[in-house]
Amino acid sequence: ENKKEEENKKEEENKKEEEKKEKKEEKKKEPWKTKILQFIKKALKRLAKMMIILYIASWGIHYASNYMYSLEEFNTVTAALDKVVKVAAQIDRLLRAEMKLIKLVGVYLFAKIYYVTLGEDREKGMEKLHERLAKEIYAVFIEFGGVYVKFGQEVSMMHNLIPDVYVQAMKPLQDEVREIDFEQVKRLIRHQFPNQKFEDLFMEFDEKPIAAASLAQVHRAKLVTGEDVAVKVQYHDVGSFYTGDLFIQRIATWITDKINGTNNNDQMDHMERELKRELDFLHELKNGQQAADNFAFKGDSENFYIPKFYKDYSTSNILTMEYIDGCKINNLEQLAKWKFSVDDVATILYERTSEMAFDHGFIHADPHPGNVFVRPRPGAPHKPQLVLLDHGLYAKLPDDLRHAYTKFWKCVVNKDDEGIKECCDVFQVTDHKAFTTIFMMQSYAEAMSVDSDLLKDDNKNKKINFEEVDHSEMEQAFKNMREEMMMVLRSNFILTSINFELNSSVSRFNTMARSAYLHTTKQKAKDWKTYFNNLWEYYQFEWELFKTSLVSRGLATLLYLYSFYGNPMDLMKMDKEKPTNKQKEEAF
Repeated sequence: ENKKEEENKKEEENKKEEEKKEKKEEKKKEPWKTKILQFIKKALKRLAKMMIILYIASWGIHYASNYMYSLEEFNTVTAALDKVVKVAAQIDRLLRAEMKLIKLVGVYLFAKIYYVTLGEDREKGMEKLHERLAKEIYAVFIEFGGVYVKFGQEVSMMHNLIPDVYVQAMKPLQDEVREIDFEQVKRLIRHQFPNQKFEDLFMEFDEKPIAAASLAQVHRAKLVTGEDVAVKVQYHDVGSFYTGDLFIQRIATWITDKINGTNNNDQMDHMERELKRELDFLHELKNGQQAADNFAFKGDSENFYIPKFYKDYSTSNILTMEYIDGCKINNLEQLAKWKFSVDDVATILYERTSEMAFDHGFIHADPHPGNVFVRPRPGAPHKPQLVLLDHGLYAKLPDDLRHAYTKFWKCVVNKDDEGIKECCDVFQVTDHKAFTTIFMMQSYAEAMSVDSDLLKDDNKNKKINFEEVDHSEMEQAFKNMREEMMMVLRSNFILTSINFELNSSVSRFNTMARSAYLHTTKQKAKDWKTYFNNLWEYYQFEWELFKTSLVSRGLATLLYLYSFYGNPMDLMKMDKEKPTNKQKEEAF
């Protein structure tokens, strides 16, 4: 019986081996398409299992994190558990972000093959590709918040630099971001002020935030001393997640660099340093106080204002400042209700930002519409007053850099190639033509030509064709550029974007260039000869501005006439039919 059992086992083993051999031979005979499909099926099954496990783990970590955060007091055990939960939450967020990144890369490759490579019309294919990607990226930024929203807000201000579909897709991130509930806000304040009760700090505190940003949200409140204030509360998870979020952005940047043949490591290092400073609200308080001191305000009756800060009610995660009742600078409807001229508002903005750059050397590097408010001026409500908010990001220019930056504007207007080169040497930019191209958002040859369109920087059609730009040369030129100039460029791009939205007849370039020139001639002349030389230089400078402006306005007038009547030569025909109001609106 034992022998029979052994024989049966051997027979069964032989049968299994034969079946395995037959399966292997069948697999060899199978076409490669079937093999690929089978591999994909297995991969998808494993991926699905991993996703289910990740989802369950993510839900558990999220629940545990909220529970730990809801505790009023911590002891040794709960503090240790809190650290474990935070680490687990970071790993969970990192894995989910990596999955999203893989999905975006997959969507990009699929859409590029389907719309561009296989499509008949390449341009339409690229448009569809950008539309699809913009929607996917926006969804990722909304889901993860924090640093992702911050990056999305940057994209929303890049008018004329990237495809417009991305700018429009990211615009909601300027306002529509996540909010945390009031109980969490109270707990955060209690954690930041452990020796004081909430009621001992604030007499009133609005539960609903008046504004929500990428890193914090703002509540209106009243201090126990009676002052109306705005309290900026940092989201409790931003500080713990930003390292992992930046790691994912580094991976995304690396992939983009591989696709485009660029290198943006220095920009990522710069972004990481600045974000770390932005997360410290005491740093923002210090910047705001310095900016206010630079202007030396005499009360709040001037055309520009920076709110007061309350240091005793502020920490690295809580910032308390004077409450400002106003609207965003691009809220044209509200400006019209107050009967404020858009040109007046634009002039104040450009003159004051010029003063910060050329006189103070202390530039607000994030002046997007959410950080620039307009309100009726105290004491003169028929006039506008601009209020500058959010002072987390500033560029402090050393004297040599400030003087070179001031001179650069003057040299661009005078079309002084040698002077521009000298300024770029101070900026540590090796290619002055590349820098001027990026700064002016038009080619160097156009910027230096007599019929340059310098003053129309709000022109909707003014874009750099980056497909024609040599990225390797551009990258090499900016590789060693001083860090402060990166912030200056950022501020310049954002102001250009605001100019675009305001659609004002005031030229930003004209205003800032004139301010730069006047700054270089502030010192009184020692003798009559110097005085007349300075005066002659000034008239030459104004003549250059006038020539550029004349050409620009002339072209704009011709285009305006053409849009209403067709070819301007047709105006000579007396029997030309007048356009209807509807036709005028469509043409406009």
